[in-house]
Amino acid sequence: MEKDIGAQFGEFSVETKYEDIPQETLEFTKCLTLKTVAGMLAGSTKPTAQRMARIIRDRKFPAELGAIGRVLKPQSGGSFSKGLFCTCQRPGG
Repeated sequence: MEKDIGAQFGEFSVETKYEDIPQETLEFTKCLTLKTVAGMLAGSTKPTAQRMARIIRDRKFPAELGAIGRVLKPQSGGSFSKGLFCTCQRPGG
């Protein structure tokens, strides 16, 4: 029986070692991560991100948000939510 995509990905994740990853893939991933963080920071200042942060504050969501393997504590002002929702930004706000 063929493994489903989740099982294949899990197996790949467990068995892959850092040394197995090609250098160009590592460099690309580092640059993409920095680009993503920069986009999150820039997007957090947009009006739609501000509206989303206000909605989240008004609904009194918990101060701690779960993510795979850890608990994240957002900074004051809803910066965690701004970071999450900045990817929803469209040109022109």
